[in-house]
Amino acid sequence: MKKLWTLILSVIIGIIITYITGFFDFQNRAGGNNWGFPLVWITQPVIPNPPPKKLDYIAFLFDVIIWFVIIFLIFFLYYKVKKG
Repeated sequence: MKKLWTLILSVIIGIIITYITGFFDFQNRAGGNNWGFPLVWITQPVIPNPPPKKLDYIAFLFDVIIWFVIIFLIFFLYYKVKKG
C-alpha cells in the first residue's frame, strides 16, 4: 500500500509541477515565448497580432514523466534514509 501511495502521490505532484511551469515565460532566441520546463509545451511567436498559444500535449506528457521520476526518486531516497 505504501508503494502504491508513493506512486500516486508522485504522479499528482508531477502533474502539479508541470502545470505550474506553464505560468513561467521563457523567451527563446528567435523571439518567441515558451512556457513549460524542462520541456516547452506551450509556444507563441512574438509578432503583431500573434496567433493563439499552441499546446504540445506530447511534450506536456513527457514533462509530467520527467517530474514524476524526479519526485519518485526523492520519495525513494527519503524512505531509504529513514529506514536505514
